[in-house]
Amino acid sequence: MWRNPFAIQLSLADQRNAMELANAIDDTSNELMRKNAELVHATAVGSARGRRRSACVSCGGDAGIEDRSIRGVSTRLPHITLPLMS
Repeated sequence: MWRNPFAIQLSLADQRNAMELANAIDDTSNELMRKNAELVHATAVGSARGRRRSACVSCGGDAGIEDRSIRGVSTRLPHITLPLMS
């Protein structure tokens, strides 16, 4: 008589633990992807600035090149949630 409620409670606890683990994995994966996106963005901006410096030296110092080359780089990072794997 007591076994059935005990088994149900145990099963629910296992499901809750599995859900918490899956959420923790998703959060960690999202954080890694967010940091990677920030690194890619910083590299793109640094590369654009380096190209601007090279262009400024060769063309005589056109400061407008930096604004045009960096303006197209998005600073928004997407929010990505990975699906739960079973």
